[in-house]
Amino acid sequence: SDPYPRGWKAPLRLARSTLFSLARLPGAPVGWTCEAVGAFDDSIRPALDFDPAGFTTTARSPELLNYMLACPGAAFSGFLIRQADRVRGYFLLSHVAGQTRIAEVRLDSQRADDWQAGFALATRQAAADPATCEILAVASTRQGVQSLRSNGYRLCRHDPVFLLDPGRRLEGVPELNLDLLVGDESYLHVPAYPFET
Repeated sequence: SDPYPRGWKAPLRLARSTLFSLARLPGAPVGWTCEAVGAFDDSIRPALDFDPAGFTTTARSPELLNYMLACPGAAFSGFLIRQADRVRGYFLLSHVAGQTRIAEVRLDSQRADDWQAGFALATRQAAADPATCEILAVASTRQGVQSLRSNGYRLCRHDPVFLLDPGRRLEGVPELNLDLLVGDESYLHVPAYPFET
């Protein structure tokens, strides 16, 4: 489904992508489930209000997440993450031209095993879409990177992040938890290069 003529590289890319596609999906985390939602409400407040000591998060609200669900640039879908009967967080997927992006995972925890469960649910949900050719996720914290590796993700690139902080308000804060929803990566599309791999 790649529209760009790759010439002699096309068979090599096909072989590599076929090999990648044979990887097993992460197992369903025991006791954890996800539920599709048409709109977010205050049930996700525990995840939005959670203030982890180990990393710094960006501000979120149900209104902002619902705004993203209505984004015309990509087909977004939202899911609640539950452990047993308790809402532990949410994730957003964006579907762009054969690529499903885990735009954001947010939990009321900083434990790596909880984040691994959240990314596993998001990965399994993304893979369930028959139009998905590639799943993309990013992480900037140790918990996130470890969770993605544990779920079978491969590092495609390592991008630096530059912040303008003239008031030095971020000086000394724990590492930043950044994801695709922070910028335009959750919906940006370059037709000639629709995939990472």
